[in-house]
Amino acid sequence: MKTFLKVICICIVFAIIHPIWTILIIFGIVSLFQCVLPQPDPLDRIGPKMSYTTNICHVRDTLSNQFHVIYCSSNPVTKLRAEEIGNREHVQAAEDSLQEEASRVFPDFTNVDIYDFTKLAMKYSNELDQYIQTVYADGYTFFEMYKNPSGDSTMSSIEDTIVDYFSTRGMPYIEKEEIDDYFMHGKPKRYRYYESIQKYYERDEHITHCYKHFTRE
Repeated sequence: MKTFLKVICICIVFAIIHPIWTILIIFGIVSLFQCVLPQPDPLDRIGPKMSYTTNICHVRDTLSNQFHVIYCSSNPVTKLRAEEIGNREHVQAAEDSLQEEASRVFPDFTNVDIYDFTKLAMKYSNELDQYIQTVYADGYTFFEMYKNPSGDSTMSSIEDTIVDYFSTRGMPYIEKEEIDDYFMHGKPKRYRYYESIQKYYERDEHITHCYKHFTRE
């Protein structure tokens, strides 16, 4: 303890007598630590960190209907890092493979349950730094299917103009909550529809769509 105090006293006296040398020595020690310690990647230093969208994969069928898969970063990252994650070579290759297999397994998306497609998309979700946040559908055939009445007398008098092709209003989608509930916890399927007043539906409303639940402008 006495030796330590003696060293401190000597350092203080030296700093008083040689202030410039003291500053240079401190600067040298700090520089040495900066060289030895690992430096963060510039991609991780620029901008605020949050959960950004890393990529959106568009998978089309032969009728130009589409399922869109939105990926988000697993952890808070900068926007530049999120872009880097989405552009990784194996991520892009997995998306190409998803398109190829989807075209082979589901050549026509018209009657494909969104959960069946999501199961296939999960097969190619091979990057730990991102996860599937949302899967949604659109396309003219989808639009017509969800727009037109089913012929049921209880539905035939309901206006069919509240499902809008250009804004994708009324199109089906599911999010991470539903995906995890069904695939990881074995809970029943739940469906969402864009701009629907009712949050969840217990079935895919193919043709027998509940128009009355959707908002109007």
